Amino acid sequence: MTFDGNGHTLDGVDTLQSIGIETSSSRSSNVTVRDVTISDFGAGIYVWDADTTITNVQTVSNMDGIDIASASGITITDSKIAQNTRQAISGQNAEGATVTDNVIKGNGDGMYLHDSPNSTVRDNTVEHNTETGLSVGGTSYNSLIADNKISGNGLGVSVGKSDDSRVVDNTINNNNGKGLHISPGQTPSANKLNITVANNRVHSNGDHGVYLHFASNNLLTHNTISQNNGSGVVLRGSNDTVGEQLGDANNNTVAHNEIVNNHEAPIIDDQYSHYNTIYNNTLA
Repeated sequence: MTFDGNGHTLDGVDTLQSIGIETSSSRSSNVTVRDVTISDFGAGIYVWDADTTITNVQTVSNMDGIDIASASGITITDSKIAQNTRQAISGQNAEGATVTDNVIKGNGDGMYLHDSPNSTVRDNTVEHNTETGLSVGGTSYNSLIADNKISGNGLGVSVGKSDDSRVVDNTINNNNGKGLHISPGQTPSANKLNITVANNRVHSNGDHGVYLHFASNNLLTHNTISQNNGSGVVLRGSNDTVGEQLGDANNNTVAHNEIVNNHEAPIIDDQYSHYNTIYNNTLA
């Protein structure tokens, strides 16, 4: 089934529960939504358990731009998701989601994928969102974040419990907070991440460049991390059981990076981080 807007606009009345376009498995399968502008709804597009392709769509000035719930294999491409009050793209249980070549700009949060393994987020421009530009968490294992331009957001990129994922070839710059924040958000028993962070340019952010918070078994290599207002790379654990979860940042490898001209130390490896390997970096 194809919904082709032929360049027309669906204009709502700004009510919280309203939906511009809804796709669900109870009504249809293999749905394509294209060439339409959707504005002033609670959710511009709502996807419930339906394989859906969204292409050449603008979802602007809604509460949520695109809301995905329990939908596998969704594709969002060549679209503009802008000026939505809450989240541009919210994906829950969206296994195998593919989000490519979109502009995600001026929303509350940019994109949030939770419990969405095997997802690909590639070649997007994510800029000037008030909160986090791009967030992948929950059990979003084996996901790829690549070739995105992430600039001017509150926090650049947040990666949660997303074991065996890759963050590669992105430009993460001029965000108000940290550039890249990796944390499992769980207790040490679930602390194995094995995330590869490679060939990124992380520069001119308002806080630390790359911040690993009780996150273990990760690889940072061949990144350029410069001119951030905090440190270049922080490996931070905690033994504080009051107000903060307990955990270490262990067995990480930081190698072959250029970490220069940051406001604070190039690398911080704190007392609750153990067995980290740091070598062949250019530090200044």
